[in-house]
Amino acid sequence: VPKADGRIVVGATVEAGSFDPNVTPAGLMHCMSNAAQLVPALADLPIEETWVGLRPTTPDKGPILGKTPWDNLFLAGGYWRNGVLLAPKTGQLVGDLIAGNLSEEDEALIGAFSWDRFTAEGGGDKLAADARYAASMHPVHRRSSGAGVSAAVGTELG
Repeated sequence: VPKADGRIVVGATVEAGSFDPNVTPAGLMHCMSNAAQLVPALADLPIEETWVGLRPTTPDKGPILGKTPWDNLFLAGGYWRNGVLLAPKTGQLVGDLIAGNLSEEDEALIGAFSWDRFTAEGGGDKLAADARYAASMHPVHRRSSGAGVSAAVGTELG
């Protein structure tokens, strides 16, 4: 991704079920070799920075949004790879929720992603079915044992 200041950002990988904050050589090589195949001139540029972005998620791969049982504590998280994409709508939803200005449509959105879906009676059966569906729609790439492509620059929790 070219940036306005002339830098080029290359990434990312996913490693399921890990909370490892380290960039691995294999993950870095995976990103850089693929980038250099697309744009060979990248192979001659210096690497200025590396980082890991952890990707928190939930068992059903949906975010958690809304009120909690505690006063003035609202949740907006668990977006996996989609947090930056959904940030504008999330900000609007949470802001309207706090201000008490939710539309009927937005109330339905907040309700669909409430943390109550994990704690409600009978919620476990629905959660399991939703998780199976989410896994079929959003497969998680796992590191094979032994040698091979590593995935540590961007980690999924779950």
